[in-house]
Amino acid sequence: MKKLFGLLVLVSFMGLLVTSCTSSSPGDAFKNYMELVKKKDYKTLAQGFAIDESQTPEQQAQATEMIEGLLTEKADKAIAEKGGLKDVQVLEEKISEDGNTADLKVKLIYGNGTEDETAQQMVKQNDQWKMVFKK
Repeated sequence: MKKLFGLLVLVSFMGLLVTSCTSSSPGDAFKNYMELVKKKDYKTLAQGFAIDESQTPEQQAQATEMIEGLLTEKADKAIAEKGGLKDVQVLEEKISEDGNTADLKVKLIYGNGTEDETAQQMVKQNDQWKMVFKK
């Protein structure tokens, strides 16, 4: 269950490309990604995860498709069981000195009243804050 929750957050679970491009902080980008979760737009959300840029374009596309599949199959079900994602709060945001990575502490509030606090790593790729996928 802990792994699934981690997937939800990463996924955690976001218009993404346009919205995250204009996000000035990793916390804002994460909140935008979570809006995609609310809309069940997992295809766009999957693009909000950092992909190894040393891979070929085909490998990058496969990785994004895998993330989309996991979100659609597992995260959607887990979130639905909790009554949907109602709200997201960024409790803490620590940006590295070089400004290229960040650690967030976030609270996810679900429709059934339950809450989860978790950590989310973010990385800047092509001037966009993206989520780091936890396995």
